[in-house]
Amino acid sequence: MQANLAAVLIPTGRPGEMKFHVLSFVPVVEWWWFELTKAQFVRDLLTVQLDKLADRLPAVELPIHETVALGGPDFHNVVRFQATPRPSFITMDMHFPATAWNPQVQNIRYYNLGQGIYMFGEVP
Repeated sequence: MQANLAAVLIPTGRPGEMKFHVLSFVPVVEWWWFELTKAQFVRDLLTVQLDKLADRLPAVELPIHETVALGGPDFHNVVRFQATPRPSFITMDMHFPATAWNPQVQNIRYYNLGQGIYMFGEVP
């Protein structure tokens, strides 16, 4: 049996939780040379049963956290390079201060952009 299925993930109202909702289901059921799914009644019956099955599926929990780690610790680096063909060198002593912080993400929204589900939010 083959089928074409279109479904979407609908947020349930709890952070990171979504449920499947079936938009369309077109099965291809054949018995010998008869294609049974050409009858609209058979298609509707299978679609209703699949929607009931989707309601019984568990919710999808997205791995999200409302706290996001951004930035990093302080960094110190010394770079020495030759500036001219003669033995002349420049030494750079670089120090980068810590930029680490853990903001709280608010007003989280989910979008399916083709390659996956993306989460967008606001950081006050």
